[in-house]
Amino acid sequence: MLGRLKMSIEDCITVYPAFSEKVFKKRNIAFPVKAFKAAAGKSWFDANILEQAIRDLLSDRGMDPEALFTEDPDPACKV
Repeated sequence: MLGRLKMSIEDCITVYPAFSEKVFKKRNIAFPVKAFKAAAGKSWFDANILEQAIRDLLSDRGMDPEALFTEDPDPACKV
């Protein structure tokens, strides 16, 4: 958000809670050691949900959600 989207810190602070809520939805996982070991190696988020959240963020900011991040529009930005 800060680097590639050039968002201000204030904008990031405003947007991130809703963004992370979408991506890192709470799971019904208990925290006993047995449950923690069972969750080992599993992702804490769904890549498809992350992708959609990024597309939504880009759209909300007036950017093309289909644009690839492979071309660096600002070579000074290393994030």
